[in-house]
Amino acid sequence: MLYKTLKKEIVIILFCLSFLFGTRKIIDLYFIETEVNYLLIALVKLILLSVLIQFMKKEKKDFHVIFKNSSIFLLIIFVGTYLAFSNSEKIITLNGADINLYLHVIFLFKCFVTGFFEETLFRVLLFNSILKSHFFLNKNKIFRSYILTSIIFGLVHLINLSSLDFFSVLNQILLAFGLGMIFQMLLTKYNNILFIASLHSLINYFGTRNSVLFQFKRTTDLEIFSDYEVFLNLAIFIFFDFLIIIYLRYFIKGQMDDGEQIPYTG
Repeated sequence: MLYKTLKKEIVIILFCLSFLFGTRKIIDLYFIETEVNYLLIALVKLILLSVLIQFMKKEKKDFHVIFKNSSIFLLIIFVGTYLAFSNSEKIITLNGADINLYLHVIFLFKCFVTGFFEETLFRVLLFNSILKSHFFLNKNKIFRSYILTSIIFGLVHLINLSSLDFFSVLNQILLAFGLGMIFQMLLTKYNNILFIASLHSLINYFGTRNSVLFQFKRTTDLEIFSDYEVFLNLAIFIFFDFLIIIYLRYFIKGQMDDGEQIPYTG
């Protein structure tokens, strides 16, 4: 029974990733207008998110456990989103940018749909599928599950090679790998998918806001990174990931005793 469920989860994960990559290529090819492109990508992810939720509700009776203290986190989400949106609108107004409200709302919507879709797919379904494959868990197996989930999450960003240079994508992979471990630990600690998905969404929002919303900058004002700065960023991200891996060891150690081995219960 456990093997059958695991097989279903792997199939649904591969389906979601394949469908997303395929439709994104088509959308990028035929819909160049920014607002339409973002809206269509967001709708595809929203559909896939609903598929994931329905699948997990059917296969996992305890799906509700990752919504602990949701009222508190919903308030945090609302305040964080409002402040982020207001800050951007203020900057746009001060710089006299020709950016309509529709683009801003669509961009924010896309960031949040992406955050919720990716956290549900990777931090919940993929992570639990990897745990389930071990049948019995100890500290080392849980540690490897964190690492493998985060590696896969990072490598998925290779899809951006179609629009970004290799080193920019490599930076994204290294950053996603580290953030993936942090998000996984936060989900373990707080048992709330809304919290980490919203955090993920806001990081995406502020990380790509300049290139999407603030295109009013002249080309001469844009930062051009030297080779030294590029490799310095890579070194910083590698060091950042190394520190997180070390902390992850201590985090898992606090969850289980040495030599303890427990059956996976889902």
